[in-house]
Amino acid sequence: MKLLYGMAVFFAAIFIVACGGANKIEDRETEQEVELLCKPEQIEDIDFRILNTDTRVVLEQNSVSWKMLDLGKDEESLARNVSTAFLNKLNVPLSNVPEWFTEMREEAVKKAVESGEPVDYGFLNEALDRFLQDPKYSQYRDPEQKFKLFQATNEGFIRAMGDPFAVYITPSMVESVTSYTGTYYGIGSSIRTNENNEWELSPIGEGNPAELAGIKRYDVLLEVDGKSVAGCLVWQIVENIKGKKGSKVKLTIERDGKEIEFIVPRGEVKIEQVHSWPHVEWDDGRGSSGKELSYSFPLKTRDGKEVPEIAYIKLDSFELQPAKDFYHVLANMPWENVTGLIIDLRNNPGGLVSSGISTTGYFLEPNAVIFNERNAEGDRSVHRNPPEAAYDKETGLYFIPNLVPRELSIVLLVNQHSYSAAELFSGALQDHGRAVLVGERTGGKGTVNMHFLLKKGEYGALYIAIRLWETPNGRFIEPLYETEKGGLLPNVVVEQPVRGFSADNDENIFRALEILTEGK
Repeated sequence: MKLLYGMAVFFAAIFIVACGGANKIEDRETEQEVELLCKPEQIEDIDFRILNTDTRVVLEQNSVSWKMLDLGKDEESLARNVSTAFLNKLNVPLSNVPEWFTEMREEAVKKAVESGEPVDYGFLNEALDRFLQDPKYSQYRDPEQKFKLFQATNEGFIRAMGDPFAVYITPSMVESVTSYTGTYYGIGSSIRTNENNEWELSPIGEGNPAELAGIKRYDVLLEVDGKSVAGCLVWQIVENIKGKKGSKVKLTIERDGKEIEFIVPRGEVKIEQVHSWPHVEWDDGRGSSGKELSYSFPLKTRDGKEVPEIAYIKLDSFELQPAKDFYHVLANMPWENVTGLIIDLRNNPGGLVSSGISTTGYFLEPNAVIFNERNAEGDRSVHRNPPEAAYDKETGLYFIPNLVPRELSIVLLVNQHSYSAAELFSGALQDHGRAVLVGERTGGKGTVNMHFLLKKGEYGALYIAIRLWETPNGRFIEPLYETEKGGLLPNVVVEQPVRGFSADNDENIFRALEILTEGK
């Protein structure tokens, strides 16, 4: 599936959720040396020619910004910047670069200019061999250090190419570059670091496996399936705890200085990412959409007056399951009792293109333009609402024009952490005059991304933008140049508090209620 995701969020999933029972094992009696769960990235032999054969080719053939920004024309400047990244990682002072290295680079540039071909970065292979003859650089014979050198140089190459959307992915991260759907198999717990830089588990909700097993809040996670989590990143732990439905994971935790092991079976759970008032009951037995709401309802104006006629929906992402839940809420909302709707998209990182199209279309006329898309060749394609209601069996999504009453007044709450599909949704409703945006300028993430393997993943991958999208009125959301701000400017800009929001003293909510009740 196509992704519309903010990168920071894409690699920072923190939930590990599931359903089913759990069995507790006896406390561990003896200490033993354990294998690391997350081993350092390593590479035995670097071949910097991959910058030409893979990295550059991927960008030239697939990057949406390549032709739009006229990239890759100055071979001399590119070679100089790549060389700087290479030297910086080796800790070679730029004020004292060996003369032989400068000659190597200049010769490579000269050949490229004369042949009309890109610089052959194989000269960095020869340069590294020469540096390694000096004991001062002997640590770069180590496979782990070799990989760090390649990573730094490859990232330097990407930066020098000038593509603002390209991101390098390490080999161990490649398997994680998949489409998130909002459904996971795990243990029903969140994970975060504490003040001692330890990984803590916190069971989510009631009756989940982590809670049934006896795992408690603030339990420190030591091992997953007998392997130490020391040195792991959060996404690495998440990927190892998640697994096939019905399989089991063994966790070793520390509580009050004592180590305890648990075996927990994994199962499917749908993360609650849609919350609403009035509440609607989920049709799969999960309860209602009124769980975990941050405000008291009915909502109150700044002078304390209740406004029961104003509905509220908080949409946390545009993954597949939240999109289905959003439809369920809209289809079961008592619209006869509602005069206005607030949709809260603050801190929404985006999700799937199909989810964005489906959810946006509920508020627009048949055949209405939802967004425009530009590919790497600069060609534009127009994405419209279907002419009539439709259902997609593959995704389970409904596409229904005018699902929401046309006379309903709508306010969308956005902030700088509203990204991608959240901006697709907001931009379309704003351009069609269907909703008023309140808050602060959105994050500016308007690309469709894909990952491309480097040497079948041996050298990692590139995660790049293959298409840019525009709002129906032709506004680019992603800033192409550093001088552009990007994002969507709200109709009503609200200064955001420095220290976060008070649940019942939120200026964004107050302004939204004024717009919906007083026409301001």
